[in-house]
Amino acid sequence: MKGIEIIEEPDSSHRVLTHHLARYRKLSLLASILIAALILTVVPGYATARPRDFGSTKTYLNALYRLLHVEQIELPVSKTNANELTSRVSRKCRGVVTSVHRTKQAALLNLEIGGALAAVMARPDRAQTVSFVRTVSALRWDDRRVADDVEAYVHKLTAEMHLTRVPNLCVDVMAWVRSGFQKVDPDSVRFVKEVRTADAGPEDVPRGILKGYEEPGESHLLQKIANAEKYLESSGLQALFVAWARLLKVVGL
Repeated sequence: MKGIEIIEEPDSSHRVLTHHLARYRKLSLLASILIAALILTVVPGYATARPRDFGSTKTYLNALYRLLHVEQIELPVSKTNANELTSRVSRKCRGVVTSVHRTKQAALLNLEIGGALAAVMARPDRAQTVSFVRTVSALRWDDRRVADDVEAYVHKLTAEMHLTRVPNLCVDVMAWVRSGFQKVDPDSVRFVKEVRTADAGPEDVPRGILKGYEEPGESHLLQKIANAEKYLESSGLQALFVAWARLLKVVGL
């Protein structure tokens, strides 16, 4: 009858259906693989979460809290160190710069003074910083992003630890004055280079990148870390900037 297709092989439609079902299953499997790959790419730590990553993160967080806790405790001593440096400079070269200068040399000396203050204020917790760097340097993460961020942070802290030498600020400022405000002492240039190296790296390891490896039992520790960081960001940095402004005023910069 016209318009009606007669299937001469009864099994042919079954073969076609089976072919399409098999193709559908392959497509579904491929889609599942693509979705899984997307999840593994987007969710931090999901693809590489291994026991070592969780263990390293736990050790890192405990070491970080110990460092922050010591910095909190030693902050009054750090402030005292800053005040003592300011007093020494005040006795030897108060008001040595008698006019305003907005030059590269003045900016360099400004940074030298800030670096000198940072160095003396870091002395009380230097031993704990050394301990932190030693502990964290030995840790390993399979997640390359975490490993790279931790390595960058440790590199920065190592550079800060090397910033132990405090230049003679009065000698350097007076050398600049005697040159007619044209030249700074080579020692100032070297020290400022060290300061810039120490200041170049990240301030910490972004907490978000560690989140995939933090365990529920660490919530109290994480809160203590957050509180310590908040305190140091306000009181610690404020102490540094107040001392810095006072010292610049003392020499006349």
